Amino acid sequence: MHIYQIELTNYCNSNCQWCNHSKMKREKGFMDWRTFERTVEFLKYAPPPDNTVGLHHFGESLLHPDLNSFLQYLEDRGINWRLSTNGRLLQEVEIRDMLLKHKGLLVISMENGSDIKSVNLLIQEKAQEKSQLRILLQTFGDTDMSKVMAGEYEIFHTTKHSWAKKGHGEYEQCCFLNQNWAAVLWNGTIVSCCFDMEGEAVIGHVNNPQHLKNRPWRLCPTCEVVLRC
Repeated sequence: MHIYQIELTNYCNSNCQWCNHSKMKREKGFMDWRTFERTVEFLKYAPPPDNTVGLHHFGESLLHPDLNSFLQYLEDRGINWRLSTNGRLLQEVEIRDMLLKHKGLLVISMENGSDIKSVNLLIQEKAQEKSQLRILLQTFGDTDMSKVMAGEYEIFHTTKHSWAKKGHGEYEQCCFLNQNWAAVLWNGTIVSCCFDMEGEAVIGHVNNPQHLKNRPWRLCPTCEVVLRC
């Protein structure tokens, strides 16, 4: 079992057209320190792929008041992190300053409300401060990326995930079940899929992680998972 990502919160400050977050029925909250420490301790026995853990699930992690301390806690223990954000909070100088102190991977979704001016400020400040923060700009192709200034970052073109098809299609695919990956929700619940918005595919809890085993859940038969073989 490998913990692929940790949900620091399922609160969000955006309402993207392609995301069902606004319809979420699951209780909302922020991961507390005890749960975070227990999750990080669990990583010793369920290490993330390439020793890099995602700090997101179905929420905006930049909203978490303890994010700076969480990032430092991971870095002090030699654990790499990546964090996916809609980018709305990058307009706040305090948020940019905090992120630039760290050396993980910040994934900015350009179609989720990111202001290109704020993204450009982050890129510029990264260069000025010689920050080790890595920046990846993720796009569905709907954003004019020519407006992003030149700098030290990567661009990743992705596609929207769907359960609308009748099956897996003609191509072979990998998924979290095959890789035995799992995600930890803000309250410590462990689920078998990073696309599980409602926390239905429960396989355990970080307070009692023995005998964990991934298993299919109701959306698996029609899932068009992005990770392909």
